[in-house]
Amino acid sequence: MKVEYRVLGPLEVRDGDRLLSPSAAGLLREALALWRGTPLAEFAEPFARVEAARLEDLRLAALEARVEADLALGRHAELFGELEALISEQPLRERLRGQLMLALYRSGRSATARATDPHSGRDPRARNTENESAGPGDPFGRPRA
Repeated sequence: MKVEYRVLGPLEVRDGDRLLSPSAAGLLREALALWRGTPLAEFAEPFARVEAARLEDLRLAALEARVEADLALGRHAELFGELEALISEQPLRERLRGQLMLALYRSGRSATARATDPHSGRDPRARNTENESAGPGDPFGRPRA
């Protein structure tokens, strides 16, 4: 028996901001379990690198959707370690950091959630200067007047 999964778009069913399908977490977990290594690693051509990056981004989006589904199902405490590891691997994916903050907050650890926020204690418009990210509204990162 051959099982085949295809990502055609978001796998979650929503009513506004509320996730409706509890089976989304299980389906995404099964699909992610099929992922093996770096896609197209045996090819050195430029097309393969571009496609591999696209596929990795799809995998991360599916992972974020699965975490979102787990959060909707109340599995907050189970996600701490996984989210911390993912954030250390993917420090620029803000959705993961937001999901960790939400999991901590919903578990009664609001002080830890605030400390997790890279912008806590600073102007919320300020950006992480280590990454030299552009601020909102200015694609060149110039400070606002």
